[in-house]
Amino acid sequence: MKKVIGLVNLFVLAVLLVSCSGKRIVYVLSELENRDFHLDKLIDPSASYAVLVQYTNGDTIMSYHADKLLIPASTLKLVTASAAWKFLGPEYRIPTYISYDGFTNNNILFGNLIVTGTGDPTFDRRHWYDPEVIFSNWADSLIAHGISEIRGDIIGNDDLFEETHLGSGWAWDDLSFSYAAEFGPLMADNTTVEFFINPPENDDDDISIMDNLPFGYFDYKNSVTFADSLPEHIHARRVIGENILSVYGNYSEDKKSYSKMITAKNPTLFYASLLKSTLEKAGIKISGNARDIDDLPQKLETTLVFTHLSPKLSLIIRQFLQDSNNQAGEALLRHIGWHESGFGSLQNGLMVLDVFFANLNISWNQCRIADACGLSRYNLFTPAAMNKILLYMSDIEEFRECLTSPGLNGTLAKRAVLFDLDLKAKTGSMSRIDCISGYLKTARGKDLVFSVMINNYQPQKGHAHPVDGFIRLFNHF
Repeated sequence: MKKVIGLVNLFVLAVLLVSCSGKRIVYVLSELENRDFHLDKLIDPSASYAVLVQYTNGDTIMSYHADKLLIPASTLKLVTASAAWKFLGPEYRIPTYISYDGFTNNNILFGNLIVTGTGDPTFDRRHWYDPEVIFSNWADSLIAHGISEIRGDIIGNDDLFEETHLGSGWAWDDLSFSYAAEFGPLMADNTTVEFFINPPENDDDDISIMDNLPFGYFDYKNSVTFADSLPEHIHARRVIGENILSVYGNYSEDKKSYSKMITAKNPTLFYASLLKSTLEKAGIKISGNARDIDDLPQKLETTLVFTHLSPKLSLIIRQFLQDSNNQAGEALLRHIGWHESGFGSLQNGLMVLDVFFANLNISWNQCRIADACGLSRYNLFTPAAMNKILLYMSDIEEFRECLTSPGLNGTLAKRAVLFDLDLKAKTGSMSRIDCISGYLKTARGKDLVFSVMINNYQPQKGHAHPVDGFIRLFNHF
């Protein structure tokens, strides 16, 4: 390992090298000369740190507790993305099947329209495509196939996946927020709804609550108070396990309007409801209702009408990693399990990961995986295992481009302290957790692979991401 010295007036360094169990440990106590970032502030005695920096040939530059199991947060998405890339291939497209039971005659379907999903996350207007546009195109295809009226229901079929719609260990008080939305083989807009909360026009009126859905799905519970002596702030939460929005807080004389993104329950029924509404808007008559196939008493014998294919996997992985889309990750791992075994479950996805890890000489002593996206605090990973995955993928430039870059895209887009670095990485942040893994081309032209995991740190004022200081240091290797 090279000593970190002489960094041309950029750093004031004190480097202490200690030998422990045959491994060299590097404590870096330093600060940027312009005082934008203080690395000495990072050495929080209450925190757990683990760092591994290597050249792309595998040679180690810096190692500190690289085999320590820590919570990886969203850097775990690198595991799911890499396995999907290797087992499915970058050109792979996720199918959704549109079929029916019954029979057709004179442009009428005497039966139900059934949509069977396998986890396509791209029916999402915030990150991908407006699902109503896709469903309108489906209406054209149905009419072209001789179906302009449906005398039956619109059924969402989620039977190719397990019924679990939340990750193990997800915090119950996160479940109203979009990053903790329910997932499944059928997802529209990541099962989230935008609500608009408007103040009363007159003192005797009630507040106005509206959503952006073209169909009825939510009930509302209004607990807002009015008091000019209190600060104004309006909160909105979904009642756990229900499609009921609870709005509470205080309106003062300011009386602002608010917009809130809130999750919905049952992604399959949500998807089928939006599909039914869109088909009707496109001119297809439907006599039945939107339904979840789990509510039907028996299995259906179906006839395939057409198959919808997602954009290619490399594009899905790019969005998944750059925007840190939790629902896409959960769907992807279960899709891999379905693709390899015929049924999409977390357990079958983990069985595929077992094969992936075996090829990389990663043992289950180096990781504990509870979900596919890193939202669960039950997850544990080591920098050594993460670097093995990054080294394995390092020669695939298309995969590197799926990661986020400072000032350009994704979760690093606004990290100004890193703007001048040639960095492609995946971040992972939760309360008192800050992690980052990826690739760095240094100021000296070296190509590095690195992982930094920090758990249980006390945030310092003005230093929201302590990992940034380590990345600044790595740039001088």
